[in-house]
Amino acid sequence: MNISELFSLDLPTAAYILTGTALAVAAAILGLLLPRIGRVTRRVREDTSMTEDGAAEMSDAAYPPVSVIVTTAAESANLELLLGDIFAQDYPAPVEVIVVTDGDEPETEAIVSRMQREHTNLYMTFTPSNSRNLSRKKLAVTLGVKASRYEMLLFTCGHCRLRSAMWIRSMMRHMARGAEVVLGYSVATPTDDEAASQPGRRLRAFDRVRTSLEWLGAAIAHRPYRGDGNSLAYTRRLFYDNNGFADSLTYVNGDDDIFISRVSTRRNTSVELSQDAMVMSMESDPSKSLRDERDARRFTGRHLSRRTPLMWGFISLLWWIWLALSVAAIVTGLPSLIPLAAVTIVSLGLCLPVMIMWKHASRSLLSRKLCLTVVWFIMIHPLMTLVWRMRRSDIKNYSWQ
Repeated sequence: MNISELFSLDLPTAAYILTGTALAVAAAILGLLLPRIGRVTRRVREDTSMTEDGAAEMSDAAYPPVSVIVTTAAESANLELLLGDIFAQDYPAPVEVIVVTDGDEPETEAIVSRMQREHTNLYMTFTPSNSRNLSRKKLAVTLGVKASRYEMLLFTCGHCRLRSAMWIRSMMRHMARGAEVVLGYSVATPTDDEAASQPGRRLRAFDRVRTSLEWLGAAIAHRPYRGDGNSLAYTRRLFYDNNGFADSLTYVNGDDDIFISRVSTRRNTSVELSQDAMVMSMESDPSKSLRDERDARRFTGRHLSRRTPLMWGFISLLWWIWLALSVAAIVTGLPSLIPLAAVTIVSLGLCLPVMIMWKHASRSLLSRKLCLTVVWFIMIHPLMTLVWRMRRSDIKNYSWQ
């Protein structure tokens, strides 16, 4: 074999067709993926800039009173920190805080009682321990709504922390302008160094960013279909006009997606993605959190009033098609290295933009900055989902942990 054969352009027609098709598929992947990543990244940048420039140029008098409802289940240690974050908020209008516990929790009651001496706007109620065949999370939310005094309701959970004093202000600025639903965002945050170093942290970070790009991107494009119960707001009227969780009270999950998919529209829903408004969801076991979140998504996905986007699965399929075409082009073109060189250039043109854009998106969403591994995760995601569903096929019910 001589040098001329290695770089010969006298290739079989199939090699040219396969290489050209691989290039076209790569272009399709970029055309589908990059706008979806960029849409969320731009919105984070815009909302963050708006917050830093003076809370969207609204006067303090424009902000409405708000009831902050905190649902908690055996999370007393973190709850005290969260309540401290809430009472440190920079908000010009009246705020009441309602803690709803899962049954009788003496430690939580002691914390709330102690803090009530200083904060007269702090209240507590609890879900009856003898309730059966009902979602305890939805029951907790419903009790919180019934106990509230104000029209504007803002929800979070006892395992969360607030990143800044601007959370309430950032969420409520949308409701002051007429929104009935405001979708916030929570960041999966390790509780300590041990949690941050666990093996499942990278996959957890990828899955969190991927699903967030999916549902946040849809909401930004005025097609909301789910929310994040760690940072979510809507009005009392919307809750009562739609009979609350009456059609899904027996489903353990769904307070932040089945309900939101049913009541949110392109006209009544806003998205808040400033980094100061992002809530930290404290996680001690990333792998368990990933399993629990996937189980919940799998269950509630069947009951959403809108079909969840399937584009990410299609993009993963295109990656495999591109890989198969690239390998076929290289093999068909042998002994010439021209197809290999062409495929290498196409690969760099495909992978580098995706890795760079994903890194920017991860940074915007305050997640782990995956770069080199993201292409691999995108490709194997359908296989991981299939294996996970086979392993979890026996799950019939979900309890609020």
